[in-house]
Amino acid sequence: MNKTAIEWADFSWNPIVGCRNGCPYCYARRLATTRLAHLCPQCGTFEPHLHEERLDQPRKMKRPALIFADSMSDWWSDGVEWSWRWDAIQEMAKSPQHRFVVLTKKPDCLTLADANWWPSNAWLGVSITSGADWWRWEALAKLPSHIHKFVSVEPLLGPGVGTRLYGQPPLPEWVIAGPQSGAGAVRVDAEWQQAIRNSCIERWHVALSPIPLFEKPGLPIHPPIRQMPADLAGVFRKGGLTL
Repeated sequence: MNKTAIEWADFSWNPIVGCRNGCPYCYARRLATTRLAHLCPQCGTFEPHLHEERLDQPRKMKRPALIFADSMSDWWSDGVEWSWRWDAIQEMAKSPQHRFVVLTKKPDCLTLADANWWPSNAWLGVSITSGADWWRWEALAKLPSHIHKFVSVEPLLGPGVGTRLYGQPPLPEWVIAGPQSGAGAVRVDAEWQQAIRNSCIERWHVALSPIPLFEKPGLPIHPPIRQMPADLAGVFRKGGLTL
C-alpha cells in the first residue's frame, strides 16, 4: 500500500485498477495513463483489472489505519468482475484492525451479495458533484442499516447538496467536500460550501443530528472544517481533526 496525500486517509490500497465511468475530471485515469503505464500496460489503458498480488497488503500491516480502498477504480464500474470485488471485500473483513473507505458512482449496480457480506470495518460512500447527483445517495441509503454510509462531494461543481442534506433520515454518517483541481477547474461558489456547512454542522432542522464534515483545502471559506466519525477517527493517523 502507499501512503496517500489525500487529507482524510492514511493509505491507498488498489487491488483493482481501472474504470469505465468516463468522468472528464478523473485524476485516477490521468495518473494511470501518464505515470503508471511503464509499470503496468493495463494500468496505462485504465481498463479494469485485478492486481492479485496486492490483495493481502492490509493484513501485513498490523497497526490500525484509515485506508482508501479504491482511489484508482470504481469497484462497480463496467468491466469489473464480481469475483475481483468479492476477493477485496473478503480481504477487508480479514483486517478488522483497519477502517476502509470505498467510493462508487454506481450504487445502483451493487448486488445483494455485496450488501449482505459487507464488513463492519468498511465504509461505503457515493461520489456526487451537485444536488443533481443526489439520486446516488438515495440508492445507497436503501442498503441495509449495518453498512456505514457516507457522501463525498468532490469535486463540488454545483449547488443543491446543502438543500438535500436538510432532508429526512436516512442521511449520510459523514460528508466530505472538496474542489476540482487542475487547469480549467470549476470555481466553487462560497454559497454552495456554506449551504453544506449549515446543513451538516448547524442543523437548522433541530430534530436531526449534526453530520461530521471534512472539507479539503481549496474551498473558498477558510479555515476548512476537519471532522470525522468516531469510528474512523479512532484509527486515523494524520490527526489534526476539529472533533
